[in-house]
Amino acid sequence: MLVTKLTMIFQLFDKKGTGYISADSIDLNAVPAEVLLVFKPLLIEMETYEESLDQEEFVESATVLLKSLPISSKNLILDFGRRRA
Repeated sequence: MLVTKLTMIFQLFDKKGTGYISADSIDLNAVPAEVLLVFKPLLIEMETYEESLDQEEFVESATVLLKSLPISSKNLILDFGRRRA
């Protein structure tokens, strides 16, 4: 389920459908601000090292990042895309 959510987020970041994201090619408006805050360390690293990530690399990096974050951040990602009643 986590991989599915991360894949969904990657696809939103990659709105142009290029197959990769980078500091210069990412749609930050497609996801809520609280989700961006979760991924902030990863996004800063991408910008600092001028990296681009394909979907698989993003999912791997995001999974490692989420392991170091509090459960509330993990739950935010796991709940991403669910409709609220």
